[in-house]
Amino acid sequence: MGGDGIERSTRYNTNYVVNVLVGKEWTMGISENKFLGVNARLNMLGGQRVLPLDRTSSLTMRNVVYDYSRPFEDQKPNIFHLNASITYRINKKKHASIWSLQVLNLLGSEENYGYFYNYRTNQLEEYKVVIVVPNLSYKIEF
Repeated sequence: MGGDGIERSTRYNTNYVVNVLVGKEWTMGISENKFLGVNARLNMLGGQRVLPLDRTSSLTMRNVVYDYSRPFEDQKPNIFHLNASITYRINKKKHASIWSLQVLNLLGSEENYGYFYNYRTNQLEEYKVVIVVPNLSYKIEF
């Protein structure tokens, strides 16, 4: 609730967050010290709240102008992320070796990082980025 007595959503009110995690591990070969694991995590989130754009002022000033009189009324689209990993583990008497391949944002979901004014088209455009992060690692546990 603001100083004006009006209750509003905050920036982080996404309305919902759902996380689903699944995984399986198998013993490899005859010996019981080698394991193969597969894991996946799906995150589903409501969109983050943002300040609404003042499109008329933005086009007039040729810059992004937000409407601060209506804080966090607009909401970005829902977000879906899929992260997956494959691990190979070898257990020995005094240590364990773990090789892992992880891929973050496997679906290539777009992230909205706000708006910018495009001087070529004289329009406001969304700044969207797709980031897929592969990670290959090796770890020794004692």
